[in-house]
Amino acid sequence: MNRRTIACAMVFAGLWGCGNDRSTEGPGSETSGLAARILDSSGTPLAGVSVRVVSGEASWRGALASGSTPVLASGRTDALGLVRFELPDTSPVSLELDDTTHAGRLHAVPGSDTVRELRAVSACALRLAARVPGETISGLRLAGTGYAGTPQPDGSWLFRGVARGIYSVAARTDSGLALVGRVALAGGLLDTAMSSDVDSVLLEDFADTPSRNRYGTMLGAGWWYAVTDAQNGGTSTATPADPRQAIVPCEIGNCLDMEFSLDPIRASRYALVGTTPDGSRALGDTTRQHADFTKITHVRFLSSGWGIFWFQLGVTRASGGMTPCHTTFNVGTLLAETEVAMSSLECDAPDADFRSVEGMTWTALSDGHLTLGRIRLIGAGPRAVFKGLRTP
Repeated sequence: MNRRTIACAMVFAGLWGCGNDRSTEGPGSETSGLAARILDSSGTPLAGVSVRVVSGEASWRGALASGSTPVLASGRTDALGLVRFELPDTSPVSLELDDTTHAGRLHAVPGSDTVRELRAVSACALRLAARVPGETISGLRLAGTGYAGTPQPDGSWLFRGVARGIYSVAARTDSGLALVGRVALAGGLLDTAMSSDVDSVLLEDFADTPSRNRYGTMLGAGWWYAVTDAQNGGTSTATPADPRQAIVPCEIGNCLDMEFSLDPIRASRYALVGTTPDGSRALGDTTRQHADFTKITHVRFLSSGWGIFWFQLGVTRASGGMTPCHTTFNVGTLLAETEVAMSSLECDAPDADFRSVEGMTWTALSDGHLTLGRIRLIGAGPRAVFKGLRTP
């Protein structure tokens, strides 16, 4: 197998060819309209309800890091349940109800004549005792939303009027941003406590659809891809070709399940599935962050299947370009944790700089089947690994 070919394929497909990236021409000089009708669960228009427009993911992160609000505009519905906004451009936004009784949110792109319809449901509440070791929390928000916590006398934070769903909790701290954890709100009041990771990172738990890593909700980062030698005329295959369709239920919740078949003739044959640990693809976000693995001691992942595989990182070279660092690992028929020590990785170039890891892949060296479960980085917390969590 040609390692250089695999490395180039990993960069090409993982960083530049990920299929359905969104794009835009950016802010223009004219404003864009956005209209919505707010209805209750029976379809009756809700009059006098406060509605807000929240910036998209990339702008949202920048707003929180700078201490400003991600809320772009707000208004109240008229007697027919209608509300209208004029916005500076056509970047994607979210509409949210700002109400303690009714809740609801939807994503929208301004500029269309379509009146969006938002059905309100009963609001959820969250009381959260949050802790970021060694840091003072000055504010808490549910990532990517306008939901902000109100500090309580007992030191907890109270969120009201939240729509049902799974959210990441983002903290504004002394050194910038921290991701405290994730909460699932299904109705009523959730009273819980959580602390940010200090020496490990849950990179992927396959809980979201489409598949994104735990920090992707804040960073607009981390996506999965499959690459084979078919792009160079070979016949190797990875099935399914889109890993987002490979998420299946397993005994720990969800797993990624892939089948590999290698070209029987070519010497440079390859088929792999991989993820970018921290490569941004959010609309309007021009900062491509690379994960810093200098303090990571081990990578742990659940795996099962059959065949021979490389675990491989795409690492930036000090002299420029990228080099693969890899090791062979054993995969058994039962889902079990595989631990890869960073010290066990063999790099094709001696000047690999682990301050900038661009890709993480599982490469088939033979026909095989691979099921992946939770993936965790050991040795450092998220703010050490994901520089995008800090104030720029």
